[in-house]
Order: sequence, then C-alpha cells, then structure tokens
Amino acid sequence: MRRAKVFPILAGALAVTFTSELPGEEKKTSDESDMRSRIELLEQELRALKADRDSERAEDELDELLRLAEASGPAPVARPQTSPSILNPQISVIPDFVARWLEIDIDGDEEAVEAAFPELFEDQNPFRLRETEVEFRAPVSPNADAVGILALGDEEEAKFEEAYILFNSLPWGLRGKVGQFRLDVGRMNRVHQHDLPQTDRPLVHQLFLGPEGTSSPGVSVSKTVYSGDPGGLLPDWSEVTVEAVNSAIEGSPLFAEGPINDAAIGGRWKNFWSFGQLQDVEVGFSALATGNNAAGDGESSTLVGTDVTWRRNDPTPGGFDNWLVQGEVLSSTADVASGSDTINALGGYLTVQRQFDPQWYAGVRVDRAESPTVEDADIWGVAPYVSHYVNEFIRFRFQYLFMNGEVGDTSATSHGLSAQLTWVFGAHPPHPYWVNQ
Repeated sequence: MRRAKVFPILAGALAVTFTSELPGEEKKTSDESDMRSRIELLEQELRALKADRDSERAEDELDELLRLAEASGPAPVARPQTSPSILNPQISVIPDFVARWLEIDIDGDEEAVEAAFPELFEDQNPFRLRETEVEFRAPVSPNADAVGILALGDEEEAKFEEAYILFNSLPWGLRGKVGQFRLDVGRMNRVHQHDLPQTDRPLVHQLFLGPEGTSSPGVSVSKTVYSGDPGGLLPDWSEVTVEAVNSAIEGSPLFAEGPINDAAIGGRWKNFWSFGQLQDVEVGFSALATGNNAAGDGESSTLVGTDVTWRRNDPTPGGFDNWLVQGEVLSSTADVASGSDTINALGGYLTVQRQFDPQWYAGVRVDRAESPTVEDADIWGVAPYVSHYVNEFIRFRFQYLFMNGEVGDTSATSHGLSAQLTWVFGAHPPHPYWVNQ
C-alpha cells in the first residue's frame, strides 16, 4: 500500500514545483538555484522512501520464510562431517585363473606320499578359478587404516583371509595390527597368491606353512629399530615385528587344527640396504613357536628361517634389464606323537628372475625340502616360468613344474605345464616392492 501512494505524491510535487516557477521570464534566472535545491531535496526524499520500501520488502520476505519454517517443523540437525573414504573404501577385485596339465606317477604307497607331501601329488581339475580376492582398504582415522581381504576359493566357502586395523602411530614409535592377518614369518608367507613371482608357492612354504600360506587372528607390533645413511655396512633401516596368534592355525601341518587354549609367538627381523638407485638387498630372520601342535596338547613346534632378496636395476637410463635373486632357508622341529618322536626338517628355495622387456619376465625356481611331519621323506623340484604383463591390470604366466618326492621305498614324480591369468579391476592394490611393475 505504501508503494502505491508514494509515487503519485512525488509526481504531483514535481509538477507543482515546475509550474509555480514560470510566471515570467524575469524570475527564471534568479530562481534557478532555488529550483535546483528543491529538486535535490525531492530526490533525497525519493531515495529515502525507496530505501524504506526495500527494507519493508525484506522484512516481509523474512516473515514469510519464518512462517514456512514454523509450518514445516523443527530445523534439521547438522550431520557430523564424515570422511568420504570411510563410506567409499578402495575396492579391488582380483580373480586368479589357472589351467594346468599334469602327469603324476606314484610308485609305492600312495597314503605315505599324501602324509608326507599333502596336496602336492593330487589330481586337479584342468581349469580352476583358483581364487578371487576382494580387497577393501580405507583410513578410519588420521593414524589408522582398516583392511579387509575376502578370499573366494573354488573349493571352500568365502572367508576373510585378512581383516585387521593397522595403527600407524603408537607410543614409542610402534605400529600395531589387530585382527586376522598373514603371519610375518618367512619371506613369502605375507605375499598373496596373485603377487607371487611363480604360479605356486615354494615347496618348503607349502609343506611347512600350508599350500595357501598361514594366517591367524592375533596382535602384531612392529618398530623401526635403526635407520641410517645408505651405502654403509649398517642397513638403511632395520625393523622388528613381534606377533602373538592362535596356536590353532588352519592349513599348517606344524600347528594345531582345532581350538587350543594357547598362543603361538613369532616374528621377523628385516634389514634393508640400498646401494644407489641400482641395487638393494633385504635380509630377514624369522621365528615361530607354539607349545601345542597337531600332535596334541603339550607337543611343541618351532620354525626358524633366514631369507635374502637382491635386486639390481638396469644402469642404462630408461632401461629394463632388471634382475632379482631371492632365496630362503627354513628349519622346523615338531613333536609328532605324544611323548615320543621329534622330527627335524630343513628346506629352501632359490629364485632367479630377469626382466628383459617392459612387459616380459623370465625366471626359474629351484626347491628342496624335507617333510616336517614324516621321517625320511624329502622332495625337490624345478620350475621355469615366463610372465607377461599386458598392463598393470592383466598378467599372463606360463610355468613348467617338475617334482620328485621320496618316502622310504616309495617315490612320486609329477610334471606338467600351467597357464595362469590374473586380472584386477577397481582400485589397484600395491605390489611388493621387488616386482618392478
């Protein structure tokens, strides 16, 4: 209503002003300044009225917003800020497909061969989607990461191979891991199937720690005990890991299979030297011990080992002639019957690999191991292989494997070819540092 009245009044005032100032030409000059002053005064009043009108309009709009807010109920409560990575973790899906053609010949007692070398001389389907890993990773705090790795095998139900929280910053410079994880014992146990340099694990690892390696619920604590300048006699860095896990470790012949009220204690001490940008060496020492094993309560098992990994990069800038030499020796002691026999076993492997093209690798692994649970039983093997990376998401591998096992008077041989195809989709998980990919 105010806006409708203001403008007619102003128009009339301006009209009166102009008509009243023109009675004759003689007053025009003398009254110009007075008329200009009146016009300026009216313009000021017009601006004031316009500002008042805008203020009233703003007040009316605010009243309308308040009315609508009251009609719609209480104001929503602000949600706390959440890290997008927690709601959307990095997800990787890694299928591992293997085609294998084997010839197996057992001369003698097949049960003795199976007891000494579980699953090594067994028939297999020619085509297997051996495993599909689904990996989840996300930071859950500035100093902690959560990891879940779901393993979908072709012969078993889905299970979490690893599911743990990693605390990156604890007092006294410690790092901690709680949950289920692969034990840090031996050089290859922590390496997942799709990251192995060969189609299968070394024979000593399959015999001592199981065909798929060993994982268990527990607690792990690690600390960097030394770091220094590269190129000297002392390592660039040295790290010690101590772990407490269940004595019942599925799949490992050295440890119990069922629930036992006891823990196994183990760990690894690893040291790393770098010699410029061309060469580096890692040396590790491992141990794992339990007071209860598969033979029964009070029967102990111990495992100790040492490993060396040497890597050499091509000295030519942009070159790809890279070499890897990796070897490991493991020794075990196990009580295999209540109050009686103790068996000592020794085994190891040596891998030599050369990268001769940006996408091509060739190598050979030589194995020898004694059975950790059967006396007078040993096995050796050789496995040459070629790996081709189509890109960082697709890899082909072709491998020949020959094995020969002896158990007393019984012998077993196996040889054949395998073709492996591994692919990744989703977030790309980290490779072991020595993969050079």
